[in-house]
Amino acid sequence: MINHSQMFFIDTTYSSTMSFGTTIAGGCNGSASTNQTTLSNAGGVMLDYNNTLYVGDVTNRFFAFAPNNRTGRVLRSYPSFPTFSFFDNKTSNIYIAIFSANLVYIWPTNKTIPSNGISYNNCSMNWMFSPAGIAVDSSGNVYTASYSCNWVTKWAPNASSSTLVVGSASATAGSGSLSLSSPNSIALDEANSFLYVVDRHNQRIQRFVLGSSTGVTVAGGNGAGTAANQLDGPTDIYLSKLDGSIYICDCYNNRIQHWHKNATNGTTVAGSPNGLSGSTPYFLNQPYGIASDDQENYVYVSDSGNSRVQRFSLR
Repeated sequence: MINHSQMFFIDTTYSSTMSFGTTIAGGCNGSASTNQTTLSNAGGVMLDYNNTLYVGDVTNRFFAFAPNNRTGRVLRSYPSFPTFSFFDNKTSNIYIAIFSANLVYIWPTNKTIPSNGISYNNCSMNWMFSPAGIAVDSSGNVYTASYSCNWVTKWAPNASSSTLVVGSASATAGSGSLSLSSPNSIALDEANSFLYVVDRHNQRIQRFVLGSSTGVTVAGGNGAGTAANQLDGPTDIYLSKLDGSIYICDCYNNRIQHWHKNATNGTTVAGSPNGLSGSTPYFLNQPYGIASDDQENYVYVSDSGNSRVQRFSLR
């Protein structure tokens, strides 16, 4: 989850190689204004096929922003923070992980996973506990990462319980190739049977082959730090549909990293390569969520510490 305990150096200078961000939602330069919807520590972001932007906010609201419109529509309010979401192109349903409510809400059907909506604060295959990342395959199976249980489970359509996909059945954290420690976002590459997991406290991105006991580190895994081969508190990833590379929300380093296939280092495409934070258009402050349009012309970043969503050009 978003950590507010760390202090960050605010720098007003920028390198000529740094990207300029445009505020799409929330306040410009970290400030609020009366002519748009105010955000507060924005969480996960997502785009649908019409480029409508969806934002989960720490105020427990889930917003939809039409293109070029900074006034958001509240799709749903919850008793808890909506972390990450997934747009199902097949059904046009939106699956939203509600962290402290321990469930996934499906809009606009008003259904939940588990279907009875019962919440327990412990780990079991029969319910959820601190769901974060979420993905849905073409058969309607719902994959969710449990931040507190250190695993990813799969819920078949209308199932009353889930099955373990990745992580320890005892819900213990670990740093081995098949273990996780506080997983956040996930991304599904169904064509290749790959599941990518943001393994936050292991400072890495793990790629697993579904249906097998194979897990490899594809980014990070070199301890927390600002070097090009390191991450610090990663929260979200976007899997490129064009070339299979990944874009990583490197939260405590205040940057977005792009890792090509088989790369040993990442390249900064938004924010400071050195991990500095700020509120100008060139900087980020604890970015939490990341999304892209289908053509991958832009990357959209929930700039949590600045209470805004920024758009950066990838071309």
